Amino acid sequence: MNNMKYVFIILIFLLSGCHHTDKNITQTKKDTILPVKKIDTIIFFKVAGWKYEWNHFVSNEIINNEDIYIKSDSNYKQDLLKLDSNYYKLTENQRISVWTLLFASIIKFESNFNPNCRFREDASLDYVYSEGLLQLSYGDETRFNIPLDPQKQNILDPETNLRSGVIIFSRQLNNKKVIFTKKHYYWSVLTNKQSDIINFFKKNYK
Repeated sequence: MNNMKYVFIILIFLLSGCHHTDKNITQTKKDTILPVKKIDTIIFFKVAGWKYEWNHFVSNEIINNEDIYIKSDSNYKQDLLKLDSNYYKLTENQRISVWTLLFASIIKFESNFNPNCRFREDASLDYVYSEGLLQLSYGDETRFNIPLDPQKQNILDPETNLRSGVIIFSRQLNNKKVIFTKKHYYWSVLTNKQSDIINFFKKNYK
């Protein structure tokens, strides 16, 4: 009886047309099913206070602006070699990870990784508030065409803040052709805390 019961169950299953589809498998010429291993080819670094998902927000926007960050990186050679003397021997994905760690190093001295950080600037900057991980300000959305939106009040959202910052930084690279500015461009820490940023970068670089 038990055997008949199992046969009956199998017949019902086959007739029902049910089947299992695994999107994460591939088939060889011999029809052997093998699992496909998904690998994140961009090597990220663990930085105390820095959340792993933030890596992806930064790196995705770097890729969106690869003409500036990757394809034109010879323009900032002097500064990149301060961070990694072997930078130009790295793969493209490794170079993306270097830029991502650089952003983490800048953020260390801008907000200390606090996405809710808020600072009121002085009269020279019209007392605007600098906010979020990269200390951005409302008004930047019109100056730099970035996804900040005063109506949505999204400046403290890490993804919006980070993606916006990567775009702003691409403008600096395109205009000034340097990472560490001699005069303030947007982030004063790139002028005032150059050695601190480089030291923090190297401390976390592997």
